Amino acid sequence: MSSFPEPQDPAAAHADPLPPAPPPAPRELTPAVRRRSWTERHVRIWWLLAFAMTAIAAYYALSRYYSWSGETGLIQHGEKIQAEIMGWAPGLDAPRGKVVSATDPVDIQYTYKGQTYRSFSVLDGRTDQIVTRSTVPIFIDPKNPARWTARTQPASLIHEMLSAMILLPFAVVLFALALIRRRQVLAIYRDGEPVLAEVVGVHHSAAAPFSRLLRCAVHVGQQVRVIKILLPAHKAPDISQPLWLIAPPNRAEQAIPAALFE
Repeated sequence: MSSFPEPQDPAAAHADPLPPAPPPAPRELTPAVRRRSWTERHVRIWWLLAFAMTAIAAYYALSRYYSWSGETGLIQHGEKIQAEIMGWAPGLDAPRGKVVSATDPVDIQYTYKGQTYRSFSVLDGRTDQIVTRSTVPIFIDPKNPARWTARTQPASLIHEMLSAMILLPFAVVLFALALIRRRQVLAIYRDGEPVLAEVVGVHHSAAAPFSRLLRCAVHVGQQVRVIKILLPAHKAPDISQPLWLIAPPNRAEQAIPAALFE
């Protein structure tokens, strides 16, 4: 049993006159209408997700490029010295001849200009097993000897960018979904039928802080359907106020707010 009141004439329920109804179909798709269609609730979510995915991909790309560029510069302009494998734990002086996997971090020790340095890290770029108390070549930064790399050749930039390259197609797909949904919204605005609804709830939206998420009751025959609508705060009516929607024939659940395009 519905918890909403029986259908009633909004004009009788409110002293204020009804807002003007949308113009009859087909409606003109003006530049302003096309621009505002991007803020429709079901369009906004897709391009926001696409933007977020693009930002994440850009962050990974820039961070990996910065790391790759710094390491490449170290190989090309750094000083090559020999470092001794001390053990498989920080500060451990392991016996000679112990084998460690190439992918495990190890403790190394090296001397530059009379000063000894120790560091615990993975020897990037190495595929052979590591033997304790043996030596490996590394490149150090003469200006900052604590900065070093075990690579003797620059890593593949494409490999370094792989994480960003994997994310980008998802961003493209999300934006394509936004375009598809926007096309549907424009079609509804152009050819849809005016539907008078009543606002039964007003909420804030975390994804759109300057807008309001409205719950609107639409009477379809003897049934009441509740539709969520996103409107800018200055256009959002109060609870119990009437609101014009535009919906495809017999599909009130796909309605969009007419006020969004005014």
